[in-house]
Amino acid sequence: MNSPAFDAALPLLLVLIGFFGMELVTYMVHRFVMHGLLERMHLSHHRNAAVEFARKS
Repeated sequence: MNSPAFDAALPLLLVLIGFFGMELVTYMVHRFVMHGLLERMHLSHHRNAAVEFARKS
């Protein structure tokens, strides 16, 4: 016996939970994988981006 207001808000609530859940996942992957196991690859990514930025400036 859900109220009509809850039924209308449920899709928005699910989208927000999904969005913030995925933001948490991407933060955790970046923090613990890219700055942990794959740090060498990640640093080369940043160096390449800095070089490209310097070339464009």
